Amino acid sequence: MPSARVTAPPVTATKLPSNSSHPKTNGLNDSEDAVNGFIALVTNYCANGGYEKLKGLLKDHEALKKTLNDKEIANQENLKSIASLTQDVKNNEVQLSRSKHEVGALTKELEDLKANNRKQSGQLQQSRKDMSQLLEDFKEKEAEVQRHHDSISELEKSTKEYEQEVEALKASLEAEKKTLSAQNDKIQALKGRLEQLESFSIQMVDCTTIQETGNASLGSIFDAAYKLMESFLFQDVAQATLNKFPLDAPTKIPLPASNTLPARQMRLATGLAVLGHALGRHIFQPLYISEDKDGLTASMAKVLDDNPELETHARGVVLNLLDDDILVAKGQARAQKAAMEVSRNVKTLLPAKMGDSFDKNLQLFCNQALETWLPLQRVADRVMVEFSYTESSEEWKELPIPSGTTTNNGQIDGSSSAKQAKNTSRHSNGSSSSSQPGPSGQRGSAPGGSSQGQSSIPRPASSNLGNHVYKVWPAIIVNDDDVTLLHHGFFLTEEQVKEAREEVAKGETERRENRMRTRRNTDANRTRSSTSFLA
Repeated sequence: MPSARVTAPPVTATKLPSNSSHPKTNGLNDSEDAVNGFIALVTNYCANGGYEKLKGLLKDHEALKKTLNDKEIANQENLKSIASLTQDVKNNEVQLSRSKHEVGALTKELEDLKANNRKQSGQLQQSRKDMSQLLEDFKEKEAEVQRHHDSISELEKSTKEYEQEVEALKASLEAEKKTLSAQNDKIQALKGRLEQLESFSIQMVDCTTIQETGNASLGSIFDAAYKLMESFLFQDVAQATLNKFPLDAPTKIPLPASNTLPARQMRLATGLAVLGHALGRHIFQPLYISEDKDGLTASMAKVLDDNPELETHARGVVLNLLDDDILVAKGQARAQKAAMEVSRNVKTLLPAKMGDSFDKNLQLFCNQALETWLPLQRVADRVMVEFSYTESSEEWKELPIPSGTTTNNGQIDGSSSAKQAKNTSRHSNGSSSSSQPGPSGQRGSAPGGSSQGQSSIPRPASSNLGNHVYKVWPAIIVNDDDVTLLHHGFFLTEEQVKEAREEVAKGETERRENRMRTRRNTDANRTRSSTSFLA
């Protein structure tokens, strides 16, 4: 706190009488003079009433001294206060500095808060807009909820009506259950009867399970047939044998009576055609009830068109009734008949020395064909031969015929063509299907033949196909919904038989000319004989 200022009372100076008359001495004299002067002054002062004044001054002096002491004490207190205040000021300055830093941080924080506030203000505006939209949506939802409430009310009303209907239906259901129970009893009885009927039949196999193996085995049969006929018929024949060639060939395939390449090719194709038809007539049949065709087989063929499932069941029953040994025996008899039929029609085309060997190999082949066909009789969808041909049919392929290359020893080599036929047989077949009918409008029936010993080989297709076709080997199909192909059939085209036909025509012309020449010579000889007789 500020110290009180002390004002001393004015002191009136009393002029002391100077002792100018006293001479100056040394220092001691000066002191004595001063004392003397002081005493004189005091005496003079007191004589003039100064004592009282001095006394008063002394009192004042004492008072002032006391006041001064008080002031000094107060001053010391003030100094202490000032020092304390100075320290406080310093502390306040430090605190102020800290406060400034804090104020700066707070200022920055304030700016951040302001920025955040502005951001939140924008968000708040957007929230207000969203809230406004939500309110509108809420109103729409509220209206929709009200509509749903109305719908629920209607549904509750309908539910009550349905519950009444359900109760009525429950009563009706109970009655139906009783009826159904009675029907189930009948069904169980019928099921037992059906199982009993099914036990009368063998387990037939599905076509898809044997398609690949059936294709391969049938391909092997064709390969073996091709190789057999190539080995025996694609050979040079002695002229004596050629002179005995039948004028009416077993097929309409032209057969030149020579050893030219076209002649050998046609002999091979004729042998395949005769063999293919014989297999279709005797071996490639759904059942072997007898050693030849019978009425039951024909009847089942008619049933096949009207009710394929009935035909399958009937075939399964018959196969179940017949012992395997009986089936094999009947089949072997059929194979023997097929071999005899082929031999009878083809043997005239063979070299004489090869007849016995041909019969032996032919019988072995027919037995092999029988073993291949027996499992196919157990296919649910009937496996059958197809002799009907159309140009667009996928079931037929052009027969590859030997080219007649010559080996190093001068013999005709048909092996390259045999390999070609084998590849055509195996790689051209597959699971392709065709639902196109043949020219006769029917599928799968082998052409009807005459009595045993007569051949009914398929004839060339009609000329309206644009290219005459000579069917050589039948197609093997499965009579299912899509008519699945197991093995292709093979045919000769008019182009393939053209050279042979021209050779046959040329031979017929030469024979006709020879007959006419012989007749003319005979007439001339008769004329000469008559003239000689008349002379």
